[in-house]
Order: sequence, then structure tokens, then C-alpha cells
Amino acid sequence: MSPLDAGTEATPLIQDPTYDRGFLLYDPQPGRHVARGHLPPGATDPVWGLAQWSSRTPLGEGDVVEVPDGYGAANAGRSAIARPRERYLRLELNGSLEYVERARRHGEPWSHLLAEQRLAPHPMLSNLAALPFRLTARVAKCEKRNTEDYDPGVHAAQYQWFVTVQNLREGSPGYGDYYWFGIQLFDDRNPVPPAGCHVDLGTSKLIYAPGGDTYASESTHGGGPVTFEGDLLPEVLVGLERAWAQGLLGDSQDLADYRLGGMNIGWEVPGVFDAAVELWDLELLAVPK
Repeated sequence: MSPLDAGTEATPLIQDPTYDRGFLLYDPQPGRHVARGHLPPGATDPVWGLAQWSSRTPLGEGDVVEVPDGYGAANAGRSAIARPRERYLRLELNGSLEYVERARRHGEPWSHLLAEQRLAPHPMLSNLAALPFRLTARVAKCEKRNTEDYDPGVHAAQYQWFVTVQNLREGSPGYGDYYWFGIQLFDDRNPVPPAGCHVDLGTSKLIYAPGGDTYASESTHGGGPVTFEGDLLPEVLVGLERAWAQGLLGDSQDLADYRLGGMNIGWEVPGVFDAAVELWDLELLAVPK
């Protein structure tokens, strides 16, 4: 029986896993958290935000649609639908409306649709026995709109879950510094995305992501729901070692300074793809030693 099922003294890290409290909708300027409204309108205490970096078609309160047993917003370029009783979230991003004149070129920004939040307080990595997680995802649509300049090295549709592994001990050298740990849920270019380790151009922080078969026995390319689950802690520690080996997070190599800080999950679409995903039962725990 896994820690997710065993009733251990674990800390749930995902705040509002049912999406009952709604979302802040953010403006599309990359990296800036400027709220443009709430979803649903009138939501007073959301912990979730909907990041829409570099979007031509950002969602706002004027895009609200009726959803049985839930709420949502939609326009021609994207949509976000939540059904709290089902612990369900659907995110759709239509690259054919994001890249109208031409495909994106190397070095240019790309469109995002990410559900993000700060994780609940929990012990530092040095005091943890495990970080078990589980989610179910189904890619409902991923349609490539062919262009003459299509290049798989530049154009893609990726659905990923990232958490920050962050120095969060106040007074520690390097307080606030972090790396990105990634769980690869879908990449149009490969049914099983390979492991990756590189520096993110946008934030200049390391991205470390194990291979796509680390936490699932099936591929989301099959069109059906796929459950991802496992213990993140061993690979989170591998990522820290990779960062230190590359001279990053160099102000502290003490595990007692680090824990998971925040997360985002959703689409990054640097190619001309129309893509939609359904997500159920997102859960992440911190199990103490």
C-alpha cells in the first residue's frame, strides 16, 4: 500500500485540489503575476492562478461559460473548465489562433496555459521519507497544423507538471534560489519523452526531468486516461545533485535548506498545435521520516 493510501502522517501539498475556490486569471506578460480577473467571477480566496504567458488570446472574466457542476471560461484560442466534485480540470490551447501570421521562430516566446500555486508548508527535504504523488491525465486533442517552416526542434506541444525545489530556510545563503523539477506528461514528438537536464532560457534555472516512463507504464499518446504515480523524492535529490554539479544553487548544498516551493501544470505550446487535456485527482504528499 502506498503512502497515498496508507493513512500516514503526511502533509497534503496541493492546496484546493478540487479547484473549488477558483482561479486568478493572469495577464499574458511573461513572468508577471498581474491579475486580470477571477474565475469564476466573484471568487474571493483562490490559491490557484492561471498563467497565460505570451498569449494572444488570454482568458478574462468576459469569457465565462456555463459548465454543469462547475465553472469555466473559453474563447477561440483557449479554455479552462473545472468540475470541483470530480476533482477535474480541462485546459485547451489552440495554437492555430495563437500563431496566426506564421509559426514561431527560434528564440521567440511561446504560448502557455498553466494552473499554478504555492504548495502548502511542509518539512525540508532532509526530514522527508517520501514525496508520493498521483494524477490521471488524458490528452483529448493534439492536432498539428502543418506549416512550411515546421521544425520539431522549435515547434511542439508539451503538457508538463513542474515543481520548484527551493532554498526556503530564512537566513540561509541563497535563500529563494531554486531549480525546476519536471514530470513529463505529454510531448507530441515522442510517446515516451526522454529524460532532460538543461538550463531554462526564461528563468536561467536548471530544469531536470526524468524520462516519461518513470511514473507511468502507458503513454498519453494512446488517447485514453493514464495514471502517473510514484515517489518524487529520489529523483528530486538527483536533480539537486545535477544542479550542484553544474555550479548552480552553489550558495547552499545543505538538504536542510530545501523543500518544494511552488508548482505549475499545463500546456506549453511553441508550435502550431491545437491541444486539450483533461486532469483528475492531482495529489502530492510530504511524508516525514
